[in-house]
Amino acid sequence: RLRRVTESHAAATQSWPEVRRELIDTLLHLRVLSLDVVETIESWRHAGGRQGAVWPDPQTGENYLLKMKDDTRWLAESPLGEILRFSSKSDPFFVVPSTSDHPQTPTNQMTPKLKAQRRSLRSVGGVEQR
Repeated sequence: RLRRVTESHAAATQSWPEVRRELIDTLLHLRVLSLDVVETIESWRHAGGRQGAVWPDPQTGENYLLKMKDDTRWLAESPLGEILRFSSKSDPFFVVPSTSDHPQTPTNQMTPKLKAQRRSLRSVGGVEQR
């Protein structure tokens, strides 16, 4: 599903808001599924007295939990990185992504005034202290 969203965005077959909405829905769904996988493996370990046992990936044979860490690392460099900021580090539960449509300028009208007041309070004898 993530690949399909990536292709839709790259090919511009959907509007930016539609792709963004689909991406967020997909990531939330993937997060829930990833948590389910971890909980299921933990239950399997506890039920069979297999503390620390490895659940092998059926295709590669490697530890599935460790494999999950890298499964979505590609998102940081994908076209979807234009919509959400992804960590280039391991983030299988999508803790880091945030939208890139945050305002670049302060929306609080008091902010410039407060900044000026702070600068004047920091300056002593015309020299700004840090």
